[in-house]
This record gives sequence, C-alpha cells and structure tokens, in this order.
Amino acid sequence: MEKFKFLLRLPIIILYIIFFFILGIFKIYIFRVDIQRIGHFVGYVTKLNRFQKFKKCRLLILHSNKCSNDYLFDQLKTNIDKSYFINQNKILNTAFYFYSKLFNYNASSLWLKNLYYLNYKDSPIKRPCLNSEISKKVLGNLNLNITDKWVCIFNRDRNYLLKKYPEEDFSHHSYRNYSINDFEDTVQYLIKKGYKVIRVGTHPENEANFKHPNYIDYANSKYQSDFADVLLISNSQFCIFGSSGIVDIALLFNIPVLRINYVPIWDVFKDKYKYSCIFKKYYDEVKGQFLSIEEIFDRKLDKIYYTNDFKKNNIKVINNSKNEILNIVKEFVIFENREIKTKENMKEYQELNSILSQSKVRYFLNPIEKNFLNNLKILKKT
Repeated sequence: MEKFKFLLRLPIIILYIIFFFILGIFKIYIFRVDIQRIGHFVGYVTKLNRFQKFKKCRLLILHSNKCSNDYLFDQLKTNIDKSYFINQNKILNTAFYFYSKLFNYNASSLWLKNLYYLNYKDSPIKRPCLNSEISKKVLGNLNLNITDKWVCIFNRDRNYLLKKYPEEDFSHHSYRNYSINDFEDTVQYLIKKGYKVIRVGTHPENEANFKHPNYIDYANSKYQSDFADVLLISNSQFCIFGSSGIVDIALLFNIPVLRINYVPIWDVFKDKYKYSCIFKKYYDEVKGQFLSIEEIFDRKLDKIYYTNDFKKNNIKVINNSKNEILNIVKEFVIFENREIKTKENMKEYQELNSILSQSKVRYFLNPIEKNFLNNLKILKKT
C-alpha cells in the first residue's frame, strides 16, 4: 500500500525536485526550519537573517505546521527580507530529501563560519515596546507598571509537551524537569530586593506552594499568550531558566540568563555563556555516591541526552537545591563581572580546564557559581 501511495505521489515529487533545482539556478537558498519547538525555532532566527544579509540572496523557508510561538513567527515573516515561507507536508519533505541527495545539497554546510547558535545582534525581531497599547493592557492585567523591575523564572515539567503535542512522546527528556517550589527562597530574596517575580511558561503542571503580591503566576493565568511571553521575557531585568528552549527567547533580546539545573553536563560547556550556570548532579545508584565532573567525562556520561540512557548507566540526576539556586542569584545581583569571578576561582577553573581539554572537542570555560564550583568533589575524583 505504501509503495502504491508513493507511486501516485511520484509525479508531484518529481515536479517539486525540478522546482528546487530551478531555485538553485537563481541562487534561492532552501532551509527547513522546525518552528514546533521554541529552542529549535529561535535558534534559526538570527542565523537566517545573517545569512540572508551576507549573501544578499532570497530564501525559501520550509517550516513545520505547528508553531511554538505565533507572535515570533509573524515577526520573522514580516522582518526578514526577500524570504518565502511554505508549510511542510509529506510530499514536499520527500521531494526535498531526494533533491538533497541527488544534488548534494546540505543546508547546514551553508552557514557562515564562526556563526554562533544565537546572536542577538543579527536578530530581525525587535523588543516589544512597553508603551504600546497592547503592552499596557498586558501589564495592567498582571498588575505591573512600566517602571517595575521584574525577573522571570521558569521550571520545566512534562505538562507543556503533553498538552501541546499529545500525539508525541517526549518522556526521553524527562530528566530535565524540576519543581517550581525549588524557587521559593529565591523568590523571597528577589522580592526583598525590590523585584517582582514572574513565572513564565505554558500549561504548567503545578502551582507553587508559596504566594506573595509581588510573585505573579502568569503561567497559570488566563492572560498567557505568545505575545505576552515575549513582552515579559524581553523586558525583564534577568531570567532564571533551566535547560529548555525558553532560554533562547531571552538570548534573542540580550537578556541575562542564569542557567540552573543544566543537563546533560556537556551543555554547560558547548556554547559560550556570559553569566553563571549551575548544573544537575549525577548520582551513581550502584556506588551510592555523586560523580565528579572528571568521572562523568571519564565514563562518557557527559553527552547522554535520553532518560533511558541515564537509567541504563544507573545514574540519577539530582536537581539543584533551593540554596544552590539562591546562591547563583545572590552572586549575580551583587556582582556580575565574568572576568573577576574567574580570577577569584582560578585554581578550580584550571582543574576544570584540564578535565575539559581531554574531550578533544571545542568547549567554553563558562562561569560557574562560586560556592558551587568551590565544592571540589564535583571536579576531581575522590
């Protein structure tokens, strides 16, 4: 039956392949963009714009049907020059696959050298203005004023993907989840410092156990929207996020991000971060002890990206504690100079550098919160 369906579609597939070939003659570059997941989508925004500006070419962008943020996608379509957007379908994808094979077309090889995953300077999307009528309405609904200083927090859980894409199974990433209640001490600290704290996200699994007039549970409110997500994050003082795609919305607008509960550990070092990071700890259930960074790399556990692989290796990933999250925020609020922090912990960074240098791949010696790094048990074998 599948072969019969393929034969029926073959004439259309051939026409698409010819169409792609003609586009190539006229230097119209084709890219497939996954707009279904926010991290995948936002990561392409600055790449596409920089590529288009540098090459002075036209782009044909084949995109997935479901979109993680309609506001950002509309802004991309409006603001990136000389680009055409087409919904992907099975026939189109098949034709593009055969075109890529027949003519050795590899879009990933077209990217400019030294093009980082996301560079806000290349973004065609501007920060939403707080003075617009729609922005004022959003702020008013949340009892916020333009003059308020706010911090955005987010916890990853299973519910968003279950609600958004019920037909797909994303349990292979469940090890990245953590509780909103781990922010309790941090929220209290930030409120005392004069900030309002906004919980962002969509379809959260649980409400927090804590309440305060200056803690705004926007994620559970009826005012949640794609536009409001971008408005709140892009106009925040800073964000406290884990390893999830929402980080990239903040980076798109050059908002400082404190990374917590990062996992797998290789994600802490594979890209360059300006602000501090702390990561989940690896607990060996057979040995009954936490693994050092050195042991994690020695046992090649640093790039495990699937829940079942952690289980096969008898590794349980342990969330950052309330105190660890509070410490990274205190460090940032008091003192955010990357270079000085690195000098203060030179011995620890030298040890970390010696461990990472054995990986044989490019890495960045990113800043790690001082108290977290000072725990030498996380660095070297005991």
